[in-house]
Amino acid sequence: MLIFVCTNLFAEDWKIFHHKSAGYEFKYPCEATIEKTKNPNMVYVVFTKSTTPHKKILFELRKYFYAKTFQEEADKVAEISCMADGPDGTSYCLKEDIKLNPIEINGIKGVKVERIRTYENYADAKKSKEKVPISYYLSINNKFLEIMEMGKTGIDLYEIVKTIKLKN
Repeated sequence: MLIFVCTNLFAEDWKIFHHKSAGYEFKYPCEATIEKTKNPNMVYVVFTKSTTPHKKILFELRKYFYAKTFQEEADKVAEISCMADGPDGTSYCLKEDIKLNPIEINGIKGVKVERIRTYENYADAKKSKEKVPISYYLSINNKFLEIMEMGKTGIDLYEIVKTIKLKN
């Protein structure tokens, strides 16, 4: 008798998600599930054993909004994704606090994005800095794939990113 056991130790044992319309696939841990959205180009890998609802990894494939090349789009998205205004202050990334490191995953070109966000608190006029979770941007079929951790999932995001493959 053969018994299949799915572990989270090795990507070889993980489940595979085929995104047929977008033309790619990736592997994800057994304890996670796929959550589809109304947008057919957006899916989440949801960690179901999490104690908070925001422990997800976002995969969003879209056309370029801000630029004509992948690199220009990546630069702009990395900068914009740091910006947020709230009732007590604002946050943003300074250009010198954004690092885009070129990567290639299974023949797919992209960048690993590291950012440090600056917070300004209006109430006490203080500034602080905090690392933003790492994101990955990949160029897939002349579109922009953003992969971003939303909350601490307990997994190294690169372990999922490195399993992405193009599918026709």
